[in-house]
Amino acid sequence: MMTNKKYEESTRMPGLKDSQDALMWFNLGLALGRKGDHDGAIDAYRKVIAIKPDRANAWYNLGLALEWKGDHDGAIDAYRKAIAIKPDYPTAWSNLGNALGRKGDNNGAIDAYRKAITIKPDLAVTWINLGNALEWKGDNDGAIDAYRKATEIQPNHASAWANLSYALSKAGDDQGSLAAARKGMEVDSKNATCRNNCAYFLYKVNRDNKKIMKEALEIVAPVITGSQNAAFLGTHACILSALGRYEEAKQQFLASVALRAEDKMADLTWTEFEITLMALGDEATLQKYERYFKKHAK
Repeated sequence: MMTNKKYEESTRMPGLKDSQDALMWFNLGLALGRKGDHDGAIDAYRKVIAIKPDRANAWYNLGLALEWKGDHDGAIDAYRKAIAIKPDYPTAWSNLGNALGRKGDNNGAIDAYRKAITIKPDLAVTWINLGNALEWKGDNDGAIDAYRKATEIQPNHASAWANLSYALSKAGDDQGSLAAARKGMEVDSKNATCRNNCAYFLYKVNRDNKKIMKEALEIVAPVITGSQNAAFLGTHACILSALGRYEEAKQQFLASVALRAEDKMADLTWTEFEITLMALGDEATLQKYERYFKKHAK
């Protein structure tokens, strides 16, 4: 243990006292951040930077704290400062991508994510975020590749499997989407997206198989209670209709339509909605949505 005399001597050594103060403020910032006091953490990291402006991890943590406060511009500036000091800082590049994406700079986000995984290729979450950015840009094939990479790095990441399932469905690969969704359910049985995707593609591929439709209903049922997700309600409705439970299906279809723009509902879902209403002889509702049934007719 350092005696008071030795401590006093050490503080007179050039640069040592500053280093100790910077470390104290840095640790305080960490502690305050963990407690949810992001304002306090920001103040602490700024103290570190005032003492040691070349401390990259202080700039990085400042960026994280600013993002918690919703200051994306400030976070972007802080991450860029961290990268300027330490260009091979993969998490700074990755979080810069997140912040740029939140500001609507999708191309900038993609570039930042690619830089991060060039430095550290095993960042599964960064591969997922890259996939999301590529999908937003319309590069579904690129998104699939990124999600696959994430599942290879971290096979127990349910969200990676869920996103891969969705991207494969957009590519028309129903069996691949179903397989990815099943894998996601194995990893996390409570993952709502994986459950929905698995149930939907069981329905899409096996609509007339009552045994499989009952399995699909069991899969999707846990995510429906209290759900305000239009896609989940639509999947549930389709399966109910396939099982001949038309009145229940109608109510779920109507709930799904009410939650999202009508043009966003899948063609197959509109077709099943029409089948439900025809089975019920509900002419009024058929007429109400007639133009959508015609528009989405397969």
